[in-house]
Amino acid sequence: MYQFSLVLRQAVKSNTEAFDELKKGKQIEEHQNKEKTVLLQEIHHRVKNNLQVIVSLLRMQSRDIDSEETRKSFEEAINRVLTMSLIHQKMYEKESLVDIDIKDYLNTLIQNLIDSSSIDKKVDFKIDSTLKSVSAKSIVPLGLIINELVSNSIKHAFKESGRIELTLKPRERLGFSMIYFDNGKWKENNGKTFGTQLIETFTEQLEGTYERTISDSGTTYHFNLTEELQD
Repeated sequence: MYQFSLVLRQAVKSNTEAFDELKKGKQIEEHQNKEKTVLLQEIHHRVKNNLQVIVSLLRMQSRDIDSEETRKSFEEAINRVLTMSLIHQKMYEKESLVDIDIKDYLNTLIQNLIDSSSIDKKVDFKIDSTLKSVSAKSIVPLGLIINELVSNSIKHAFKESGRIELTLKPRERLGFSMIYFDNGKWKENNGKTFGTQLIETFTEQLEGTYERTISDSGTTYHFNLTEELQD
């Protein structure tokens, strides 16, 4: 019994020491993860601030431009930079930096584009998304695609008012589909404009394809994007 008692005490002591070591290791790991999260948030915050500086410089430069066409090009460039800046702002605000709430981001993005439009038009929009989030890798090209689509609708499709509908849903195997619709009557067929080239480029980055259809009710873009999403 005495020997058993000694072995038992030794076992309890060993288990206690092992538990304390595991607890200490977990505390160190949690502290390191917290430090990494804070560091990444700070990086996103600094990138956002740097992009805001670029926007300010572009706006200052645009004041000295006499050509209306060139000034509009500057405004389009500013909107593209703001689209990327908004991504870093949303990442900075999140506790988790793995992915981003897609509906929250797109609501803010589209509303900002409508509010910043120099054309006085009433534009309503609706987002229907069964995607909870997309990866940080995918959100940049996706945001820029939608920036071009919304900007083109505001400039070329709507006279006094208009409606935009955006639907996103996961595909059965990989990636997601996106349908963009506006009910406007386009004033012109843009063809291979710079904006169209950007849509094609960013769609390729998301390993996807798209097609555009025009009907009496409006214009629809169908995207199939195969970039891997976060669970």
